[in-house]
Amino acid sequence: MREKAALPLPTVGNGRNFKQTMSERIVKLLIESFPKILLPGLKMTIPLTVIAFSIAMVIAVIAAMIQYARVPVLLPLRKRRLSSMSS
Repeated sequence: MREKAALPLPTVGNGRNFKQTMSERIVKLLIESFPKILLPGLKMTIPLTVIAFSIAMVIAVIAAMIQYARVPVLLPLRKRRLSSMSS
């Protein structure tokens, strides 16, 4: 039996194969678009992080004050929070 010969890869105008050219184009596209994606991402991520951290700190300070001051009205709230965290 004769083995089938492998088909040649399609070439582009300068004689290089199509796969190599596509890889180069993809790498070039990624390198060019990275700063365009990164900067807007940082402009959204950093403010959201600061806002979330600020809100978390306010909640933590309030919870610590409730626990430290032993406010009778708010003690059931503290107990409920602790029981929900342990389950």
